[in-house]
Amino acid sequence: NPLGGLPRRATYINQVKSSGIDPILIDAGDSMFESYYFAKGKEASAKLRAKTVMEHTAKMGDYYYNVGVQDFTAGLDFIKDMEKETRVNFLSANLYDQKSDTLLFNDHIILERDNLKIGMFGVTRELQIELKNIKVGDYIVTAKQKINELRSQVDILVMLVNATQTHFGPHVKELNGVDYIFSSLET
Repeated sequence: NPLGGLPRRATYINQVKSSGIDPILIDAGDSMFESYYFAKGKEASAKLRAKTVMEHTAKMGDYYYNVGVQDFTAGLDFIKDMEKETRVNFLSANLYDQKSDTLLFNDHIILERDNLKIGMFGVTRELQIELKNIKVGDYIVTAKQKINELRSQVDILVMLVNATQTHFGPHVKELNGVDYIFSSLET
């Protein structure tokens, strides 16, 4: 079943919307695939699941997604195709095209809701799989740069991070300009 928990998620989001709230849907990454590699013979079903999750979540509302390491299981072209075919807003402030040294995705977004400016950016700690032509900038250095850039422009600053708290936890004091941190590698 490629939908998994999507019907429950849709029901909840619709309840929130019916109460007059326009939710912002965020994901810190690694939701497309269950691991860094495909199980033998499961490539097509894994891609269908990923596409279904992205498409249907994007239909629920404004969906902002930090690209994580597991999201590259089907390769960069798959993510770029998803970006073109869906309304998912992929973010990453530290994933670069190695040849051109340009960012692969939007590095941040600033939204206005209820007279508040909300800034959001995403970073990924590392890519634990071999990917050609992709460079990962230091996620803590990048996060500090984004905080310095965005803090004065927004009322609320959100960081989406593809790392465990064990990894980014020792750096939280250095990230004190951020209001909320959402991590994808924790339960």
